[in-house]
Amino acid sequence: MPVDHFKGVLRGSVPGSPAALALHPGPVVGVALGGGAARGAAHIGVLRELQRRGIPIDVVAGTSIGALVGAAYAAGRLDRLEGFAASLSWRRLLRMADPGLDGGVVQGRRIEAFLEALFGELRFEDLPKRLVVVATALPDGEPVVLSSGPLVDAVRASIAVPGLLSPVRYGSRWLVDGGLVELLPVRAARAWGAEVVIGVDIRSRHDVWGRLARRLKHAYGRVTPQAREWRRKVPVRFFIDQAPADRMSFWNVVGRSLEVAVRLQGTTDAGDDGHPDVLIRPAVEGMHGHQFLRWAEGVQAGRMAVEDAWPRLSELFEEASASGMAGGHTLPSRI
Repeated sequence: MPVDHFKGVLRGSVPGSPAALALHPGPVVGVALGGGAARGAAHIGVLRELQRRGIPIDVVAGTSIGALVGAAYAAGRLDRLEGFAASLSWRRLLRMADPGLDGGVVQGRRIEAFLEALFGELRFEDLPKRLVVVATALPDGEPVVLSSGPLVDAVRASIAVPGLLSPVRYGSRWLVDGGLVELLPVRAARAWGAEVVIGVDIRSRHDVWGRLARRLKHAYGRVTPQAREWRRKVPVRFFIDQAPADRMSFWNVVGRSLEVAVRLQGTTDAGDDGHPDVLIRPAVEGMHGHQFLRWAEGVQAGRMAVEDAWPRLSELFEEASASGMAGGHTLPSRI
């Protein structure tokens, strides 16, 4: 998925274009915040530490939990989100779940209420920073980059983990977690004009869809060509029913999502402008996606990761300044 694909998706979706950033006094700096559920706490630590060290951020691209944190940051609501996370308990987490099987084991109405309390009626167009949110369209598995309209709808779509949280009807399409197709949304950040992209990668061996996809693809690769042709028509599609157009069943969502995960397994974010200029990897590998009560630990890991990456960040901005890239941001002499 080259960056041109995202430009095509984005074109005309909001007033103006990335060219509007041409008058920016320094290099246009973007952050790409990846998916990883509870490990997304590290995104807050990264953003806080970048801000403390004087790194300006102009474009925010987010996938899944990165979309939630990125939207809160772009909207100036990071304090509210962090305050909510700090107050979490297992009882409060369970109260946010409204069980069912209409597209997911959690229907998401209480999560939507939380998002409405966080963002209100804010729209992308109201934000002081450029924000793009990545989701996945079913059944085709195409990336959808959301950059206009209500924040609540876009974030709710991007965090809809298939099978867990019901998908979102967005126009004529059903949308689920953007991490299926673009776990680290570097291309989306570049498509919206970022000249320097800082990627924050919080993926882990504990990621459910990646682990399932690896096992399925390995199993398919071991069968004979004849059996593979038979399986091509049966295994995942066996679970996909013919749901009405106005809804997607649990099995439909899970089946389609597995198809996408298997198809994309082995692809990376490399190439076609998919490499960030600086990659930050907070030490959250040991955190499971459901461990939201370890939020403070994740935030601290994010701060420490920026400290570890600081030599490369300083070098990058010095190079930008020396090359005259859009004027070049200057960093504080002392941090």
